[in-house]
Amino acid sequence: MFKLALYTEVFLAPSMTFIFRQLTSLPENWDAFVMTRTRANELLFPFPRIFSCGRGIKEKAINKIHRAVGGRFISLSGSCEKHFISVLEDEKPDLIHAHFGTSALEILPVAKRFGIPMISTFHGFDASFLLSNIQYTKQLKDLFAYSHIITVSKTMRDQLIRYGADPSRIQCVYIGVPVEKFKKSERTPIIEKVLAKNAIKFLQVSNFVEKKGHQYTLIAFSKLLGFYPHAKLLFAGDGPLKEKMEALATELGIRDAVEFLGHKGTEDVVELMKDADCFVHHSVTAVNGDKEGIPTVLMEAMASGLPVISTIHAGIPELIKTKANGYLVGEKDVESYVSCLFSVLKDDGTVGKNAQITVNELFNMNKQIRLLTATYNKLVNETQSD
Repeated sequence: MFKLALYTEVFLAPSMTFIFRQLTSLPENWDAFVMTRTRANELLFPFPRIFSCGRGIKEKAINKIHRAVGGRFISLSGSCEKHFISVLEDEKPDLIHAHFGTSALEILPVAKRFGIPMISTFHGFDASFLLSNIQYTKQLKDLFAYSHIITVSKTMRDQLIRYGADPSRIQCVYIGVPVEKFKKSERTPIIEKVLAKNAIKFLQVSNFVEKKGHQYTLIAFSKLLGFYPHAKLLFAGDGPLKEKMEALATELGIRDAVEFLGHKGTEDVVELMKDADCFVHHSVTAVNGDKEGIPTVLMEAMASGLPVISTIHAGIPELIKTKANGYLVGEKDVESYVSCLFSVLKDDGTVGKNAQITVNELFNMNKQIRLLTATYNKLVNETQSD
């Protein structure tokens, strides 16, 4: 038996289902516990062994001062560091796995104190807009020197190598999805529905934030409606831009054809995908430089056999190949987006079937977890042999 300590600043935000799936799908020879700053959404992510130490106002102020004077970008308070030191003394884990670069920087001094091998997974913002912060990139050098690094896309791996990560100690492990959970065996080809003038449902599942590009979906969809008035657009999710997008739908004169469903849990998302005809996800680079990794929800949609339309953004082209298993357009390229929507109306089912094959072969969660645990075993065995 080996023991894993998973560390993340928050356990877990609703959008972090992928971490929970990974944690709860480890093989039987790995026992795990969680260390976190904030315990959140306990009903959504139940887990028996969690050790938390909250972030206080004083700590936030200290981190702010450190950044202002050119010191560390982020660090634990003395009290929290002592708390996690005590946890590690009692639990004696064989490995620490930190999710997100910021979390990895927090727990790094504690891992080094005990000489515990460490893996740090980068997911998106921690390998995009944060890299413009000098304190952050300076602090990353210590992390790269100690921790094995995992990225969720090859594009992200190349990016971190440019910032100093050792190519021999960084690898891409895709998050992956539980394909059987989302798989739908048969779908009526969209072209048959169009010929019968049936409703065609386009679906997006994401938070209403800038990098999800909802406004471009709305504008493109409004142009499609002029040609095929039986189309429907469903948005599942909440967030700061939701009201603005509702107002835009009204302004475009398409409010009756657009449904804002609010936040939906995993089981609801599974059913929405099974009932939809096409999945859309127009990822864009935010003004501050924030980017996606490879959105897990795209893999889920493809696993369900949906044709997907997304963007040439971050690691998404590693998942989607245009006209083979989906469609890609440039960021904010509404004209090409509209063209892809028209192409979907002629879809005979081939693209969705190819999407299922791609996810099953390359983005299957079980396969990716085997790759991850092989890395776990390798690092622990190397440490023990030393």
